Amino acid sequence: MKEMLVVNPPLLDGLLPQLVALRHAIHRRPDLSGQEAATAKRLFDFLAPFEPDRVVEGLGGCGLAVVFAGNRPGPTTVFTSELDAVPIADQGMGSHRSQVPGVGHLCGHDGHMVAAVGIGALLASRRSFKGRVVLLFRPQEETGRGAPAVVSDPRLVAMNPRYIFGFHTMPGYPLGAVLYRQGLFAWAATDFVVELLGKSAHGGQPGAGRSPAMALSQIMERFDNLSAWFDLDLQGHASQAAYARLGESDHGTTPGSARMRATLRSRSDDGLQRLCDQADRMVAEIARKAGLQCKRWSENWIPATRNHRQAMELVLTSAREARLPAIELDDAQRWSDDFGVLTRHFPGAFFGLGGGDACGQLHGPDFDFPDELLAPALRLYTALVARINGA
Repeated sequence: MKEMLVVNPPLLDGLLPQLVALRHAIHRRPDLSGQEAATAKRLFDFLAPFEPDRVVEGLGGCGLAVVFAGNRPGPTTVFTSELDAVPIADQGMGSHRSQVPGVGHLCGHDGHMVAAVGIGALLASRRSFKGRVVLLFRPQEETGRGAPAVVSDPRLVAMNPRYIFGFHTMPGYPLGAVLYRQGLFAWAATDFVVELLGKSAHGGQPGAGRSPAMALSQIMERFDNLSAWFDLDLQGHASQAAYARLGESDHGTTPGSARMRATLRSRSDDGLQRLCDQADRMVAEIARKAGLQCKRWSENWIPATRNHRQAMELVLTSAREARLPAIELDDAQRWSDDFGVLTRHFPGAFFGLGGGDACGQLHGPDFDFPDELLAPALRLYTALVARINGA
């Protein structure tokens, strides 16, 4: 049975141009977090002719699950990807550059979802496997809000996933190489929001007001190296100011309010909570000394991504069978992904696939998922299905 699930080269070669065209179409029309309905419909329209056994819509908002059933009972294997793009202008040079101003698929999500589409299309041609393969397209990954809503949906829980897998493109590594770590793969992260309220005044009488400008400056400086101000491991925590606004656009008025957002990161969920607690105390003290009212809170909490040992072993075994090189990473990634929410509920593994040197950097204005990575991704996914859902 396992041999029957190995990628048929002519079949894959015939499918790849369609997948590349689909990726380019998605890349041209990216959707921001929480607004991915058009992207989800595009995926559904592509997969519908392959006659999936079930389609579940509205997971976590715009999320989508497409189910392909085998010819006998068995485990459920889930391949998941993100649906959303980032609010960064696409400055790529390809003909498929984003046509949506200020929005681009600059994190590789277009390629990740098309790889998942590809395994569904390949399996549809022969249902000689056991159990089910589910393609799970998650909304709102960039904000961290999608996965918690998806895993709390009873329709996904009822599918009873045996394993869940996903990958992220990682530029700078050999194209198609499987990049892995047991245990911790990616850090936890959250946004920390601060609102300061003083008192505005006429620009000719600034002393009549209470400007939050100096307090905002101090807070931003602290956030750019928060762990250095406290008794925290500098190697296990990170923070940086990401956005700030002071007052209004009026030359005749001194500012009376300010708002800022910082990103906090840590190797562990507990460490991230400690960092938030320290940030809360720091902001409150600076605001108190400046005589300002202050609101502060954390949002978009993304837990650390930890791989399950058996699931990761399955990835490595499948990589060997797909003849893909595997590179063990020295340390966890400092970026975050809401895949960590999924592995709190289901056994799974998240790994990287090398993107080569020509695709640009993640979230950079010229990043573009390499089309050449689709074939290695599909070989790996097919090998995983053969091992889990084969004979």
